[in-house]
Amino acid sequence: MLQSVLEDLRLPVFQGTINELKRLMGLPLIPVKHAKQVEIERRYQQDQLLLRFRVKRGDCGEEGTLQVLRGAALKFYQQQKIADLSREALMTAQQLHKRLYEIRQYSDRHTNTHLSPQQLEVLPAIEQILRLVAKEMDTLQNG
Repeated sequence: MLQSVLEDLRLPVFQGTINELKRLMGLPLIPVKHAKQVEIERRYQQDQLLLRFRVKRGDCGEEGTLQVLRGAALKFYQQQKIADLSREALMTAQQLHKRLYEIRQYSDRHTNTHLSPQQLEVLPAIEQILRLVAKEMDTLQNG
């Protein structure tokens, strides 16, 4: 694990470095009010890299941290990212199921309160999204 800290760097040069990193990462050049973190993947000499840039307000302006992940560290990060995204997708699917169930239950309980045409317009859109989700699931399962 290689670490480096820039010391004794004049403030304008340091802020210029922060601004160039912000530009690279697609962040606005105005000083941040709250901490922001951005990640991008790039290739460098046949190696895949993940650049993680964190910028926050400091006592003398902005402070920045740049992490470069490659090799085993990048592979571990990617596995964690897939696990996190999978958990989020499961939670979202469960929430969708719950909401649709609640709509049906409410509609069944209030037989005189049927879904209006505007509310029914949502159902084809949901079906379309579910077809897209099914395609993505098939792609994930079958490579």
